[in-house]
Amino acid sequence: MDDLRAQLVELLRQAPVGLSNEQLESHFGAGKMASIAGVVNVLLEQKRLNLFQTATGGLLYKYVAEETAAKFEGLTQEQMLVYQICEKAGGKGVWTRDIKNQSNIPQHTLNKTLKELELRSLIKYVRSVTSKSRKLYMLFDTTPAKEITGGPWYTDQEFDHAFVEELCKAVVNFVAAASTRPSEPLLDGAHVLQQLVGTGIIASSTISLEELDMLLNMLVYDGRLEAVKNAALGSSAVSGHARAGVVKYRVAKKITALNHLTEMPCGVCPVVEQCREGGVISPSSCVYMNDWLALDYQALDSRSEQGPLSW
Repeated sequence: MDDLRAQLVELLRQAPVGLSNEQLESHFGAGKMASIAGVVNVLLEQKRLNLFQTATGGLLYKYVAEETAAKFEGLTQEQMLVYQICEKAGGKGVWTRDIKNQSNIPQHTLNKTLKELELRSLIKYVRSVTSKSRKLYMLFDTTPAKEITGGPWYTDQEFDHAFVEELCKAVVNFVAAASTRPSEPLLDGAHVLQQLVGTGIIASSTISLEELDMLLNMLVYDGRLEAVKNAALGSSAVSGHARAGVVKYRVAKKITALNHLTEMPCGVCPVVEQCREGGVISPSSCVYMNDWLALDYQALDSRSEQGPLSW
């Protein structure tokens, strides 16, 4: 029995993803499966095996190292079940209600179970930025997914406006500086990220290229940058990021929107209080009003970019 146990443990050690009954039978043969079942039961009692159910309904056995098994010493079946549910959830965590539905453990017992696992530093809870009232449980050493923490844009579950604005200013400054260089007047996202890291504004692991693209798109929507899409630009590979169909950026032109209501002659007329129909000064005989009504508004919009209009 000891020899069979040693063989089974060594086989499971070599399979970190676990082994199914079919794989065990293939290795040991059908004649030894009754003895294997006895060894498996002993290992389960000693908390040296974790038992999982596969998507097809079969069983999967995963070996638990000795130092890990020491953490599980004295845990009840309910506590082990809750631990395994949290382990399966990974970095996305699992809500208390989902733990209850999956385990069928009464609420009072579940609350005590969760508290005990927390006290032993086996699990922890985090709150999602999208639902701060919910507790999401995961293994103690698991790093929460970005969907939970909000990624680099959040600090202590609050949107970090100051960090985002400073990053936006730096990005716009890099793009503006590039426009003065004849050799490389436009930058794409990969080059912007390279400069942010190279100048020490952010660490290399602070944001990903995909997250920076979100920031660049926001700057485009805000009218601070313009996206330049050209198939002739080809592709780029910066810091290991290969990208096809490159989008490059330049600083957007500042356009002052013309308000035709405030630009009408009456708004700046010094004798507007004396203006009345049938009087010496009247709207029907006002040459400035006639000129304003006959304006070519497209030409007027282009003139407004050069400076304020005068009548």
